[in-house]
Amino acid sequence: MINNSKIIVAISSPIGKGAIGIIRISGIDCLKISVKFLFMKSKNMNITEIESHKLYYASIFDIYNNNEPIDEVMFSYMKAPKTYTGEDTIEIFCHNNIFILNKIINLAIKSGAFLAKPGEFTERAFINGKIDLTKAEAVLSVIHAESSYAEKIAQNQLRGGLSKIIENIRNEVLDNLKDIEVVLDHEGIMDLDYKKLAKNFNNIRKNLTQKIKIGEKTNKFYSGLKIALIGRPNVGKSSLLNSIIDQDKAIVSDVAGTTRDLVEA
Repeated sequence: MINNSKIIVAISSPIGKGAIGIIRISGIDCLKISVKFLFMKSKNMNITEIESHKLYYASIFDIYNNNEPIDEVMFSYMKAPKTYTGEDTIEIFCHNNIFILNKIINLAIKSGAFLAKPGEFTERAFINGKIDLTKAEAVLSVIHAESSYAEKIAQNQLRGGLSKIIENIRNEVLDNLKDIEVVLDHEGIMDLDYKKLAKNFNNIRKNLTQKIKIGEKTNKFYSGLKIALIGRPNVGKSSLLNSIIDQDKAIVSDVAGTTRDLVEA
């Protein structure tokens, strides 16, 4: 069970050096703990003047260590329920250096936040009714898609493609159950069309079976297929591999046996 009173914080951008790093803080009153270390250039601005879904410029100081300056950042406060998690959310955009990111994370924790578990933001989005289970799974699929087609399938699921399929099948089942309940409520007055009912449920079964087969094929786009290029020396295996992946991964030479080690891509 989610404790919605607990404020969580985590790094939301890829680990590594780069231009922009993102820290997400979510939970009731997350703004109150964030303004402890976020200092806006406008000295007259207070917490009540910070508007939802607007971008602000601020400096971050380590208030627990002699106000040591940490970074100059942009941040956005998003008021519930119009957020990813369905809770009040702060997103801080700083320089993408792990030392800076960790310092800001530690500031948030010292100010009352808790380090988020893997997937906890998406878990809260599900608990708060922002997404269903199929969309929660799609978030991970979008992140880990290794081909444009896999990413396209994942995006379709994230937009509710699979949810709509499940909802349509569910409605078909409920419609048939309603017909059964009407006959049971009027026993001796109304008769049940068993042949029609059996045909309807058989069509639902066929539809489900078809969707499962499509799903099994689709999964191969995520797991991938292992293909080995095997042949005699100097027949063009390296050139073919480079052509398929559109990279110069394997050394190409007229000398037979140049590529002797296993090359994967």
